[in-house]
Amino acid sequence: MSKINQGKNMSFATGTLVHTDKGLMPIQDIKVGDMVLSKSETGEGELVYSRVIRTMKSADKKPIMTPVQGIYCTQDHPFWTHIHREGKPRWLAARHITFNDHVECLYPFIDGIGHPCKIRGRYEERVFGKDPYGVGGAYLIATSDPNVALYMIDSDGDEGGPNYIPMGVVDFSSEEPVEIYSNDKKHYIGWDGFLSKAPDKPWAAYKFLDKDNPEHHADIVRYSKLWDDYLTPDWDTDITATSTAFTDYVYNIEVEDTHTYFVGYNGVWVHE
Repeated sequence: MSKINQGKNMSFATGTLVHTDKGLMPIQDIKVGDMVLSKSETGEGELVYSRVIRTMKSADKKPIMTPVQGIYCTQDHPFWTHIHREGKPRWLAARHITFNDHVECLYPFIDGIGHPCKIRGRYEERVFGKDPYGVGGAYLIATSDPNVALYMIDSDGDEGGPNYIPMGVVDFSSEEPVEIYSNDKKHYIGWDGFLSKAPDKPWAAYKFLDKDNPEHHADIVRYSKLWDDYLTPDWDTDITATSTAFTDYVYNIEVEDTHTYFVGYNGVWVHE
């Protein structure tokens, strides 16, 4: 086992997709002997398929965070990160990745002028040490539904209370985590999701709820109520109110020789 992960609890939530020689596979379905796409942990060399020599599942549920969109893991899992104002990329724990950093991936986004962009971290530097209302910081936030979590996009509006902080919604009830979006502005369902249509290039599995589709109305109301319930009691007056981190069973794999693998639709490069 590589020295980077000795003694650490570093794992991914149920449904995290791993790039294998047979395509994308949920991490909980990976078995010893499977071949996963990998690369030397030094950052040098070519892509190879390496054999999984051990699989791991936590004995209990762990607090989950989302350092980059569509990726859900424990706080210490290392990502190959191009850190803002540092010359060379290096392995960086999820809890230290900021909005100004970029994580390495197989399939980068293309910016407005045609340049490939590594995936940017979700949180600004100040969010990590600043969580004035106990709304979770980098962590997913538990709701009254044990399978549905909220996540804080940023804290730019935090002076007005949690109800002013942009939030997203993710549902863990299926085999793969699903981000929830809607164009119904009467019901708050994900800050990212005030969209007129579904995303053209999804970075994760998603469900788009159209306000004009009668079949979607019940889900719009259901997810919206979870957000409304989260805001009770009134955060503006109850200064003792805090939130609870969303928890899930987590999984990890040990990869022969190279000690790394790729996760998510964009193929984010992570250490074992």
